[in-house]
Amino acid sequence: MKKLLVVEDEYLVRIGICSLCNWEEHGYVLIGNACDGSEALSLIEKDVPDILLTDLMMQGMDGFELIRQCKIRYPSIAIVVLSNYNDFDSVKRAMQLGAVDYILKLTTMPQDLLDTLDKIPVAQSACSLMEAQEVLIQHLSPIRSHLLTVAIEGSYSSLDSFTAQCKQVGLCLSWNEPFVVQQIAIDDYADKVYSREISEPVLVLSTMEHIVEEAYAKLDYEHAVIIHGEGSVVVLCSCQGLTGEQMDASLNGCFHVVRENMARFLGLAVRASVSSVCSSVSDLALVMLEREHDQHRPSWHASGQFMNTRDTIKRTIQYISDHIDEHLSLSLLSSVAAMSECYYSHVFKLETGIGVKDYINQVRIKKAKQLLRETDLKIAGIALAIGITNTNYFSVFFKRLTDKTPIEYRNLPGE
Repeated sequence: MKKLLVVEDEYLVRIGICSLCNWEEHGYVLIGNACDGSEALSLIEKDVPDILLTDLMMQGMDGFELIRQCKIRYPSIAIVVLSNYNDFDSVKRAMQLGAVDYILKLTTMPQDLLDTLDKIPVAQSACSLMEAQEVLIQHLSPIRSHLLTVAIEGSYSSLDSFTAQCKQVGLCLSWNEPFVVQQIAIDDYADKVYSREISEPVLVLSTMEHIVEEAYAKLDYEHAVIIHGEGSVVVLCSCQGLTGEQMDASLNGCFHVVRENMARFLGLAVRASVSSVCSSVSDLALVMLEREHDQHRPSWHASGQFMNTRDTIKRTIQYISDHIDEHLSLSLLSSVAAMSECYYSHVFKLETGIGVKDYINQVRIKKAKQLLRETDLKIAGIALAIGITNTNYFSVFFKRLTDKTPIEYRNLPGE
């Protein structure tokens, strides 16, 4: 049996790991646990483990010093790091010191931990930097997925530090520049997993991620490929300086390659959809949450029907001008824009600097002023011409926005 020692300063986490499974049934004997590096070394002096499972950030002697000491005094010990999602720098440093692998301590399931430990041979030699990098690459997918979730939820404390974290795992996007999101999903994924047509979903998704990454590697602009959701991969693509047509052509060319290779190598059909332009990470939260709650939300479009947000807003502005004599609601305008009400309101203000209702009111007042100056229409007729059926309300509305009644405005000198 392989001998295992657990080092973790948080008592509940340490006990949780120690009781995660029946270790002996899986070929391990738990020889002890420690709350810091010093206590761990004392235990190791009495009984050298085959595998050391250690946290990094601990009071007293931390995990880094423990790894360094073990590599000098007990080089045969294989060291696995207990990590959090945001500890990428620390994990990289630990693996350069000689750790052979790492696990995510707060989300790891028993089988995941056992699979990691089972891969480690007894009397493991020190891990080279190249080997450490290979292990890190294998673990990038869950970290990238987590960072995408952080972006969607907006739960980062600083955009600069979040961007730096993203770059460390290959998500080299400038979050303050425009980008689009393309989601590529396996058709009927849940049914295929349930029916065992897809018997190894983890392997399938890993292969899919590789196929997508390879297809999109030819893009000349920043992009990132991330496994996200059930049976799908998300591609974030910078569109700085590109027209909608250029972006659409690029994404569809890449997707064509993905579709062919998914059918060829995995025998699976895939579909793709593209979001409207996101101008910042906050837009990503909106479009992805829409996608999660309703996959038919019109702010997402089938590939080949890319929609430029600015052009869409221009179209609805023209619609407002052409139909100012009608009832104009947020629901109606968002339908014209093929967006949800929430997303349409957001991008409208982003593009115009003003809310939808305030913009409509400005257009109505401008039209009313023009009619008061240039025609002899009665007040009731002018009200109807700007979509207001109640004359008294029109007078109140006009005075509130211009500080004058319609009659006072019409009688102004030079008006």
